[in-house]
Amino acid sequence: MKTLRRVSTVFGAVIAIALMCAATALAQERPAPATSAHDPQESDKARGDGIKVHGHWAIDVRNPDGTLSSHIEFENALIDGAQALAVILSRVAPVGFWRLRLLGNEQLCTNDGVARYACSINEPGDLINPSDPRWLFHNLQLSAPTGPSGAYLGTLELSGSVTVSFAGSIEYVEAIVRNASVFVSFSGRTLVTPIQVAAGQTVFVRVTYSFS
Repeated sequence: MKTLRRVSTVFGAVIAIALMCAATALAQERPAPATSAHDPQESDKARGDGIKVHGHWAIDVRNPDGTLSSHIEFENALIDGAQALAVILSRVAPVGFWRLRLLGNEQLCTNDGVARYACSINEPGDLINPSDPRWLFHNLQLSAPTGPSGAYLGTLELSGSVTVSFAGSIEYVEAIVRNASVFVSFSGRTLVTPIQVAAGQTVFVRVTYSFS
C-alpha cells in the first residue's frame, strides 16, 4: 500500500512539472501584445490605473488692435482638485464660483493705477469687489461642449479674458473654485517659458477639463 501511494505521489509530481514546462514553452512562443504608438496611456488603462482629470490651457495675447501677439497651449496639474471634487460630489458643499488667475513675480493688474494685483477672471455672479474692474474681470464663462449630434463631450470649459495694466510676464496660472469664503486651488501650472505681455494687451484664456 505504501508503495502505491509513493508511486501515485511521484506520478502526480511528474504531471505537474510537465504542465509547467508546457505553459512556459507556450508563453515563450506567444508574441507580446502590441501597444499603440498613438496612445501613450493605453498601458495605463489596461492596468486599470483609475480615473484621471486632464486640464488643457490655451492662452492668446492680443494687441489693442486685435492682432495676435502670442499663443501658447499646455497641460496643468491638479493641486487641491481632488478635495474640491470630493466635497462637490458628496454634497458637503454646493459648487461655488470659478476663477482663473494669472500671476507673475510682479503682478500685471491694478486697482488704482499704482498698486499691483494678480489678474483675476471671475464669473459675472461672483460679486466680490464688483466696483473695481481693473483687476477683477467678470467675464468668465463656463460651458459643457457638445458634439455634432448634440451629445455632451464629457468636458468642462472655462474661458475669459483680462486686459493687463503693466508690462511684465505671466509665470503661473491657476483655476480656483470657491464656496462661500473658502477658496480651493483646483489646478495650476508654473510656466517653463513665461508669457511676455505689454501694458494694454488683452489675455484670452481657455481651460478645458476632460476625464478618462
